Amino acid sequence: AKDAKKAAEKVIEAARTATFNHFDVDLDDEPDLELDKDSHYLVEGEVVADGLKAERRIAEKEPVITADALKPVVASLLNPPTPAEVLTATIALVEKVQATSAADGLFAVLGNEQQTVPNRVAALNTLDKIKDRRLGQAVDLARVAKDSRLRLAALPIVARLEPAKAVTALAIAITGGTVEEQKLALETLGPINHPAADELIAARLKLLADGKVDPATQLELLQAAAKRSSPEVKRLLAERTQRLAAKPDPLAAYAPSLVGGDRARGQKVFETQPVMACIRCHRVGTETGSDVGPNLATVGVLNSREQLLESILKPNAKFAAGFENALITRTSGGPVAGTVTNETATALTLRDPDGKTVEVLISEIVTRKPAPSAMPEIYATALSPGDLRDVIEYLASLRPSGRGGARGAGGGAAAAAPAAGRGGDAAGVVVAPARVLRAMRNVPVATPAK
Repeated sequence: AKDAKKAAEKVIEAARTATFNHFDVDLDDEPDLELDKDSHYLVEGEVVADGLKAERRIAEKEPVITADALKPVVASLLNPPTPAEVLTATIALVEKVQATSAADGLFAVLGNEQQTVPNRVAALNTLDKIKDRRLGQAVDLARVAKDSRLRLAALPIVARLEPAKAVTALAIAITGGTVEEQKLALETLGPINHPAADELIAARLKLLADGKVDPATQLELLQAAAKRSSPEVKRLLAERTQRLAAKPDPLAAYAPSLVGGDRARGQKVFETQPVMACIRCHRVGTETGSDVGPNLATVGVLNSREQLLESILKPNAKFAAGFENALITRTSGGPVAGTVTNETATALTLRDPDGKTVEVLISEIVTRKPAPSAMPEIYATALSPGDLRDVIEYLASLRPSGRGGARGAGGGAAAAAPAAGRGGDAAGVVVAPARVLRAMRNVPVATPAK
């Protein structure tokens, strides 16, 4: 923590000094002044009449100022003794302000197996963003790395730099890589404009027709194929559509969404889906949610993935115990509708839409018809195939002991670093926001803010 604080203080002081030097402002000047819309300000020798425009002009200069401020300290910040959290924030800041002076340090981070993999991935991506001349060497380093996450990060860059060679590398990843490598390789392959990419995708579609493609990667294959304009790929996709239409199972087309999802993303969709989040009607155990629908704490052990898929897309196909809806007409008292909460040989108990309990004697029932589920049949269109797969992965993980196994991986360095707010980098290090420049020598200044 002390090392992190010292590193942060270095950046703050360097940025502060460089900022005020850049605008020729005394460090002793009052920095916290509001710009007056009707006053004139001097910005780098140019008179700007509108205070708001002056602020924007200053803000536009901040990345350049910050990049200059980083130069004397970036090498030490990227050295191995720097705590991983500070290194993460430094790399994020370097990318944000396009600090090309950090290239040597980034290259060293990438090649250092003692650094965390997310930081090595971030270093590779930042070298790409700042267009370092050694990017090809950096990619070669990443492609032979022991950790698959680094190899995965290299694939999209290879595809962009050398499409023809990339197809060969992607073919190796698709046929012999881990599931995650195969997925990313297929995602990367989709937009590559090269005949070899069409040939590879067509060959995989033929294997899919023969049942020889890993179910966890089928969705990525189909999505990659959908991006192609090749007549052969289009023909193979059309044949698959015809085969699925001939099957009696209406959910056969959704089979690629059964496995291969990300649990953490699925939980997020479950809780925040904008059309109708699942927690509006369900809860998991005692967590936030509603009791309108079944509690899903053990849904993963009680149902197969196929059953979970059906319950999401065809909620009226099968009702959980205690959640069957019925419309009853009686010999007297008029019709009643609600959820069947209990049934015996002599009586039926319903919970009506107002939450009241209604008991109906079996002897008084004239007709009993199933009523539609309160769960709308909208998720085939409201969820993308990928979101559907993620939700199924999440639900399948729910067990009696809790919410399932470890959360799915994802996010990398970008997720590890807090979002940068105005005037700060990803570590919360203040980097000379525009407002600290609002006092300038020899020009009219607005009244200090109250």
